[in-house]
Amino acid sequence: MILFFDLDDTLIPSTTAYDNGMKSIGIAPDDKRFLQARAEVKATCPTGYPASRSRRLYFKRYLELEGRFTPVRHTELSENYERAVNDYVAKAWNDLGRTRLIQQLKSKSRK
Repeated sequence: MILFFDLDDTLIPSTTAYDNGMKSIGIAPDDKRFLQARAEVKATCPTGYPASRSRRLYFKRYLELEGRFTPVRHTELSENYERAVNDYVAKAWNDLGRTRLIQQLKSKSRK
């Protein structure tokens, strides 16, 4: 038996994780400058291009618009965001008992 799951907002509360990640680096999810940076990045990428969804590119443009871009600052912002999202997802995964759920489904598929 094969099961497919959608992770985003199904097995993990990804929207909340992304929002918490943004807040952890001092940027509100609805920050106008950040939304502008995201729109500009998306506008420069061909339709469907995977990099158009890259928060690293959004952060780079955001820092440029803020007049605060340096490679070090960009790396720190990106890494702190990713760490906060990963920490939130790991905690949510455990709190929601997802490991147990996957183990139960595996045990049932072997029967």
